[in-house]
Amino acid sequence: MVFLSFLLSLNVSQLFAAEILIIESYHAEYPWDMGYKKALTEQLGNKHQLHFFEMNTKRLAKELYHHRAELAWDEYQRIKPDLVVLGDDNALKFLGPMLSKTPTPVVYLGINNNPRNYNIVAANNITGVLERPLIKRSVLSVSDIIPKTKRILVLFDSGYTAYTSLENTFNNESIATISNIQVEIKLVEEYNIWQKQIIAAKQNGFDAIVIGLYHTIRDKNHHHIAAENVLSWTAQNANLPIFALWDFAIGKDKAIGGLALRSFDQGEAAAGLIEKILSGISPDKLRPITATRGKYIFSRSEVERYNIKLPEHISSATTWVE
Repeated sequence: MVFLSFLLSLNVSQLFAAEILIIESYHAEYPWDMGYKKALTEQLGNKHQLHFFEMNTKRLAKELYHHRAELAWDEYQRIKPDLVVLGDDNALKFLGPMLSKTPTPVVYLGINNNPRNYNIVAANNITGVLERPLIKRSVLSVSDIIPKTKRILVLFDSGYTAYTSLENTFNNESIATISNIQVEIKLVEEYNIWQKQIIAAKQNGFDAIVIGLYHTIRDKNHHHIAAENVLSWTAQNANLPIFALWDFAIGKDKAIGGLALRSFDQGEAAAGLIEKILSGISPDKLRPITATRGKYIFSRSEVERYNIKLPEHISSATTWVE
């Protein structure tokens, strides 16, 4: 950390090898984490030493979050990194206030909430990348793909991102109207309720389903259900087309596609901020940014399965996967 303080005081442009600690809110096998870590590694890994710590908050009970944050803080004190990356809201919520009292530069990514809500507003050592799920724009794209769409069901798990998305997009209202389309958003904690929502969607008058996150779903005994099992069951048993808000939910035996966010874009944007900081620019001179505003991603096999023809303006902009 000493060399970085010296570097910042000189405001030089040459990059030096730095120790970077990346604290993940989630876990290494989670596709979102895999995406942004891939971007960080590709852009920074050959220049700097990257260390990773997993808080694992998608799979652990909420009462264990503080303990994981304490372990992350221990790792920070052990490594004494030159810069810290906080991946997603839980890492910023639990570690941000403590790190704001240190001289260590911090770059966050994947933040759904307003960073001001995490008690870091006065910090001059923190900046980062915001994440905004494209619910409203996704609804409009679904209506372009499926003509005469009147009602859409949006399903999330009950994780932190879900609650933040509901607050930011719909002001905590579960029903909204977007361009004459009625949207009903449901936050689901238990697997059997998720299954019932999927099976009954058509009967309940919906024309399509948009799935958000499904990674904190638990059974009636509060045991975590593997996210890939939730997704595959959903794709197999849905009687309506399934669209997705994130790229990792799209593919064969998954969702058809949609206007999706990619965590790789978050990591790429964060890496750009990191490089600027390591070149001598203070974090308080770098305003928080929002990463790329979504990409059309569709599965060839699922589009064929539902016999869907994409409009030209969507098809021409689509990245196709299996």
